[in-house]
Amino acid sequence: MPPSHPSPTDSHHIFEVQLSVLLRSFPFALAGSVISACVVAYVMQAVVPKAQVVAWISATLVVATFRFGAMLREERCPGGSTTPGI
Repeated sequence: MPPSHPSPTDSHHIFEVQLSVLLRSFPFALAGSVISACVVAYVMQAVVPKAQVVAWISATLVVATFRFGAMLREERCPGGSTTPGI
């Protein structure tokens, strides 16, 4: 009969695989998010005041920039370490 809960080792391995899948798909998700935000901003400029559209797309791009930086940092320093490669 299988155990009702995975062992801590199994849980850690499952977490590592999930994190790996997330990190591999993140660049595509980020690109899709930025592209769709630009399309939405273009469409909305006809019905929403331009200043609000510019503010929204600017905030969206700032958040995307921080996410991109976090992604690069994770690639450089896996596991949240502050030292590259450790």
